[in-house]
Amino acid sequence: MGIVILLISTICAVIGHIFVKKSEGMAKMNHTIFALISFLTAIILLSIAIKYMNMGIAFAIWSGLSIVFNNLFNIIVYKEEFTLRKLKGLALIVVGVIILEAF
Repeated sequence: MGIVILLISTICAVIGHIFVKKSEGMAKMNHTIFALISFLTAIILLSIAIKYMNMGIAFAIWSGLSIVFNNLFNIIVYKEEFTLRKLKGLALIVVGVIILEAF
């Protein structure tokens, strides 16, 4: 149960980051409000997930997956540079998350 809530929380965090980018430095108020709502929802869901799992592991998974998903989104949508170094870094984060969840 905790991992499902954690994944939904991660999605909310990624959506929040997307709206931060779209807010253009908080100049677009609608996007800023959506970012705040997304982050608040993510934190609430993270706090619920922590009831079912170890806080350190939950936070590591949440932040690691947020980094990976945000980078992939930026590469696909905003055409950010995709380098071998970035690929290696993202792969190491994914491996770390898998190790934390598996063991």
